[in-house]
Order: sequence, then structure tokens, then C-alpha cells
Amino acid sequence: MCVAWTSKDRVAAVLNFEIPDRIPKQDLYWPETIQRWTEEGLPRNLGALGVDLPAYFDEESPINSWLSDYFGHDMRQIGLDNTLQLPEELLDETDNYIVKRNADGMTVKHFKEASGPPQMIDVLVKTREDWNEYKSRLAYSRNRLKVDPETYHRWRKHGLFIYARTNEPYVHTWHFHGVENTLMDMVNDPGLVRDMFQTSADLTIAMVQDLFSSGYPVDALVLGGDMCYRNGPLFSPQFYEELLLPFDRMICNACRDLGIPVILHTDGDCRSLIPLYIKAGFRGLHPLEAKAGMDLRELKKIYNGRLVLFGNIDVRALGGTKEDVRTEMLSKITAGKEGGGYIYHSDNSVPPSVSYDNYLLAMSLLEEHGIYY
Repeated sequence: MCVAWTSKDRVAAVLNFEIPDRIPKQDLYWPETIQRWTEEGLPRNLGALGVDLPAYFDEESPINSWLSDYFGHDMRQIGLDNTLQLPEELLDETDNYIVKRNADGMTVKHFKEASGPPQMIDVLVKTREDWNEYKSRLAYSRNRLKVDPETYHRWRKHGLFIYARTNEPYVHTWHFHGVENTLMDMVNDPGLVRDMFQTSADLTIAMVQDLFSSGYPVDALVLGGDMCYRNGPLFSPQFYEELLLPFDRMICNACRDLGIPVILHTDGDCRSLIPLYIKAGFRGLHPLEAKAGMDLRELKKIYNGRLVLFGNIDVRALGGTKEDVRTEMLSKITAGKEGGGYIYHSDNSVPPSVSYDNYLLAMSLLEEHGIYY
């Protein structure tokens, strides 16, 4: 047992299926949420952080890092760049939107008055010939490690849990190949998507290994792998097991050799895939989207001791009455806390429907009821 628990100790204990001093916490926020909160009492000057919040937040603002510091969250993120690293191009701009070609060659429309994912218009890599032309752009180089040395060492000094994040091979592939193309080729040209998945896995492994060899070891890897929607997976468990699981397992095995666990992020209802996620070697699952039918209380009964569960705090309840917040927090904290293996997180990024007072109440309830000893 730790005498004085650090965030790193706390999260590591949970990921090892051990009991920490309290439930660890992490969260993400929409820019519009912070805009609302600054009008409801969140200081624009975050004091000891030395941060003056800007009047307007764009997609480049490090909002989540600032708020993680402010609310005392336990986990911090290092980004890994697995794009094709093409030069970005501005194609069109109006008062309402921006159209650009991004680093993966995808043409996207960003709406200026709304957060969330952009509208995908076109992709660069459509055919096997396109893939043969651009595949070499996914070779590893050190500029893919998005590490600020000063920030990294400050996080280490303060005992924070540091994880690297990049995309799981399926999501990585559709970022340059397109969702429809990727799903269709899983049926019509599985050899092509296997090559894409293999290339993605190789790049991910190279990036994580070089974090360690270049002096920036991390405590976990998080893979963004949105492969599900509200009603279930975008492809069958059989397709996952045959086409994708081998490459997820490659990544998990390589990280295990480095001594770190791998956590999978996927929105939607992924219940039918969870046994295969465990088979692939994933240690944790995030964020358990409540409105897609994911329920921490039921999942804990099935997977306790086999899979660490993140989140499932329904943002619809956080946006409701104070009693809604209390009911949601206490029922989920009680279930998550039982036997360990749970990390607090909303079931998605916190939207602007959640008031500052409601969020402060949620944090207070977590502090009060998330303690083990």
C-alpha cells in the first residue's frame, strides 16, 4: 500500500486490478462547455496554473489539459501523429464554415459555430493503386512524437499518470481511406485492409517504442477505435476477430513487452465485441456510452477483474436536475468502486448542456463517495 498516493500510483493500481486510495478521475470537455462555465463562475484566470482563458476556444486550444489541471484529474495525454503528414490546404472559407484538406488528404468541412467532428467530403486513398502510392508516408520518424519536454517533466514531477494516444488500426485506416471504403473493402478486398491495418499497427508500435528509447516513457497507450454506434458494432464480431483482432493483439503484445497496458476508446454499443477485446489483450475500455445502452452496473458483474472500465457517467443526467446528478453519480460510483477496476469519466466529452454547478456537484460527490480508505 502506498503511504502517499500519486496519480500515477492510483491509476496504475486500478489498471493492475488493485485497490487504490480513491477512484481515479479524468474527463474531456467541449469548447462551448467552457464558454458557458466561464459565464457561470469558472475563473477565466486559472490562478496557480498561470492560464488566462481566451475569449474564444478553437480546436487547437489545450482546453482539456487546462481543465484537467484545474479539477485535479489524474491522467495526462501525449499525442502520437499517425497521419500521412501531408501539408494541410485551405480550400474554402465562409462566415459559417471552413473546408480544408487535412494531413491525411481527407477533404473536410469544419463548422465554425459548432464543436464535434467535421463533415467528411472526400478522401485521397480510394484504390489499391492510391494505397501503393501513399503507403510509404506512414513510415516512422521521430517528428511523429508530440512531446513537449518541459510539460512532460512537469507532469512527471507532479506524479501524474501519462499515457500516449493514437488511433486503433480501423479508425486510422478510415481517416485516409474513408469509412465506406474501409467497410466495403473489409468484405470485397480483405487483403488490402489487412495491409492497411498491418501498416498502422507497425507505425503505432514504432512510435510507442521510440517514446521509451528517446527518454519519454509513458504509463499506458490509449487507442481511439470508434467501431460502434448506438445500435452495435459497424461490423460483425467475426469480421473483428478475423481482420482486426490480430493487429490489435500485435499492439497489445508490444506494449506488454514495454510493461504498459493498452486501453481502447470506442463510442457506441460494443457489448458484443468485449470478449474479443479481452482476447486481443486490451486492459481497459472507455467511455461506456450510456445512451448506447452501455451500463457500468451490468458490465461490472460480468467483467470485474478482467477489464478496467472507464466512465459511463451519463452526460444527459449531468445536464438534468441536482437530483439527477446525485442519482447518476451515486449509482455508478457505488458499482464502479466495488472491487476496484473503475476510473471516473463522463460517457463522452462533457457538453454545454451541463451547468458549472452540476459539474462541481458531480466532482464533490466523487470526492466524497469515491474513497476506499
